[in-house]
Formats: sequence, structure tokens, C-alpha cells
Amino acid sequence: MAKYVGALGLFMPLTVMVYYTYVESWSLGYSLFTATGRYWGNESFDSTRTFLAGYQGLESNEYFGSIAWAYALFVITLVLNVYVLSRGISGGIELVARYALPALFLFAAILVVRVLLLGT
Repeated sequence: MAKYVGALGLFMPLTVMVYYTYVESWSLGYSLFTATGRYWGNESFDSTRTFLAGYQGLESNEYFGSIAWAYALFVITLVLNVYVLSRGISGGIELVARYALPALFLFAAILVVRVLLLGT
């Protein structure tokens, strides 16, 4: 019985890390494509479907070539996460949090200013 509980102790954190890495890679993709202007103008269901199908590599379209960006960004995010986690608490997670949290507040302030300056 103890070996099964021990296996869960290995399996569960790995599953959680892969899930959050997947969500993180999609967020990275949307951020990159919004910042570069590739995602702008997708107001209809069909244009969003076409964009996402190209992003996932399901079809080659005007937004993306034949590259499956979802998989490429997942691998990049996974490598970055493994690198940060391998450096430990103080050398990895704490170091990233030291710079990421102020950046988060900076981007939030930029978004507030942007929203306040939008025309009605």
C-alpha cells in the first residue's frame, strides 16, 4: 500500500506541473500574438476558429503556416519551467518572483491607463 501512496506523491505534482505549463503556454501564445497584432480583428466565430486551428497546427491558414505554435510554445514553456524549478526555491522560484511580481503590477497599471484612455 505504501508504494502506491509514494507513487501518487510523484505522479500528482508532475500532473499539476504539466497542466499549469499547458495553461501557461496558451497564455504566452495569446500574449505574444496580441502584442504583435496577429490576433487583432478576430471578432467573428469563424475567424477565431480559423486562428485557433492554425495555432494548434490543425490546418495551414493565413495566420500561421504549417507550424503548430501551440506545441512549440508548450515545449518552450516546459523547458523554462523545468529550468526554474531545477534551481530550487531561492535560486529559481524566488528569483523569478522577485522580478515577475513587480512586472505584473506594472502591466496592470499600463492596462488601467489604456482602458481609461479608450474612446467610448
